[in-house]
Amino acid sequence: MTMSIELDARGYDTTEAQDILLNELEEDIIEDARSEADNIYRSLSKEYDYQTSEEAILDTIKANEYTFLEDGSIFN
Repeated sequence: MTMSIELDARGYDTTEAQDILLNELEEDIIEDARSEADNIYRSLSKEYDYQTSEEAILDTIKANEYTFLEDGSIFN
């Protein structure tokens, strides 16, 4: 939750109503940005879980046609 945004209207004559709208816009933008970041983190977490799963490891072994010796080393 370290994300932040600040809209700067310095140099413009803004009314109180416009300042309120700018604040609401800041809140909407940060809410959308946090939501998208959450989606990205969820997606990354799911992909990490898959890539480190037994299923993915077995798929990699099969796809690359690895053969292993009894001690676990790869047979060339």
